[in-house]
Amino acid sequence: MRSKNLTAFALCALVFTACRGGVSKSPPVHLVLDMDFQPKLRAQGESKFWKDSMAMRYAPIGTVARGTIKQGDLYDIGTAPNWVAANPVKPTAEVLARGQERYNINCAPCHDRTGAGLGLVAKRWPVAVPTFYDEAHANMPAGRIVNAITNGFNTMPSYANQVSWEDRWAIAHYVGALQYRMNAPK
Repeated sequence: MRSKNLTAFALCALVFTACRGGVSKSPPVHLVLDMDFQPKLRAQGESKFWKDSMAMRYAPIGTVARGTIKQGDLYDIGTAPNWVAANPVKPTAEVLARGQERYNINCAPCHDRTGAGLGLVAKRWPVAVPTFYDEAHANMPAGRIVNAITNGFNTMPSYANQVSWEDRWAIAHYVGALQYRMNAPK
């Protein structure tokens, strides 16, 4: 009986002390002052310490964001004009199927499902969308395709946030299969 009374009293005390019951003009209670009232600079704020009066500072030259350094064959695409030609992902039936699926989701709206550059977006776009079959794009190394997916190219935006590295190489395999199919003897 005593524990029930004690529990009921604690519950009532908690309810009455937890809420003021309305809007108050008095300041809130600060139990730990060091976090609420500390000297700090706010982003986009003003600072009298720096000559340019900006509180936000530029990152030092050469700063690399945490988690952005990727190492291994999967992340090596080369640089222009020395793109990586050999795709590090083996061209299995599953990889080609995955590449086709990802291509149809991310690339076909502009390049269409055949790679001719006549997708729905391309029909309304003021700039011509490249076809994979003209001379400039017919023999693209796999690294150049992956670079276009990763960093964008001309008016094409980057798809780095939407497409994983494995899927980028799978799409490169699928684009190669489309090109082979288009150029194969009839």
